[in-house]
Parts: sequence; structure tokens; C-alpha cells
Amino acid sequence: MYFLILITGNLVLIIIILILSITSLTVSNWVSQGEGSENWSGSLLSKSNTFYTNLSCNSHNKHTCEGYMKLWKAGVIYLSFELLCITLMCVLVFVLLKAINKIKIKREFSIVLSIGSAFAHIFGFIVWFLIANPVFSDKCNVIFRDDPDANVCAKDGPVIGLSLLILHILSIVYTAIVWAHLQINS
Repeated sequence: MYFLILITGNLVLIIIILILSITSLTVSNWVSQGEGSENWSGSLLSKSNTFYTNLSCNSHNKHTCEGYMKLWKAGVIYLSFELLCITLMCVLVFVLLKAINKIKIKREFSIVLSIGSAFAHIFGFIVWFLIANPVFSDKCNVIFRDDPDANVCAKDGPVIGLSLLILHILSIVYTAIVWAHLQINS
């Protein structure tokens, strides 16, 4: 009975991580930049529902295009690794459901899935962070037109990403505790 409670708790934590992971990909407020009439905000891959790669570029706004391309590359990398993370978490949910139904599974498999999904998220988020160059502030007044390396202000998406870092670490610890308990009581 105690094992069932532990594994159900782990399952709930993983489902929360899945929901937040999907939310992080769909939230429309990832970054912002500028002030006054030049203020803009964007999602992971777009600004005003236009992909960063589709924004008009010409010789007059070369710096702006470089800045948007930087956000595009960072977003694609984060999206790729977050999709891998979500896939691994879905497999982990399936594995835990099998365990609840007393179907034998290798505990190492669930720990590898948990660690793999955490590393996919962590790697994707760190790379996004390094490329996008965000700051957790509301003072991102310099815009890409003036400097292609200008900081963007981190908004809701990166905050969810940071929360997921903590939850993934918790999930790894929780998964290890569940399976250590199973080994002790076997």
C-alpha cells in the first residue's frame, strides 16, 4: 500500500511537469524588449504571431534581423529538447502505470527516463538562455535595431522553465526514493 502511495505521488509530480512543459511551449509571453512605442513582446518562436524568421529584413534593419535570428535559433533548440523531454516523460508515465498494475519493470529504466527527461529540459533551457541572452528585469530599453546583442527581458516562459528545472530535480530524487523503497521491500 505504501509503495502505491509513493508511486502515485511520483506519477502526479510527473504529470505536473508534463503540463508545465507543454505550457512553457505555448505561453505567448517569453521575451520583451524596448520601451514606449518601440516596446514589443514575443513568444518562444514568434513576435505578433509571425515567426522571427518571417519578419521583414533588409539592409536598414540588419541588427534587428540578427537579433530575431538569435531568438529563433534559441527557440528551436529549446523546442527540440523540450519535445524530447515530454516524450520521455510520457514513456515514464506509462512505465509507472505498469508498476501500479504490478507488472514487472526494471527500475533502472524509470530512473534513466527521469534523468534523461531532466537533462533534455536542462540542456535545452541552458542553451536557450545562453543564446537569447535574457535578463530577469523590466529594463530592456536597448532594442535589436541599435544592438543585435541587446538583452531581452525574460517573461513568463523562462520563469516556467526555471520552475521546471527544480521540479525535474525533485522528480529524479522522488523516482530514486520510490525504487529504492521497492528494492528494500522486495
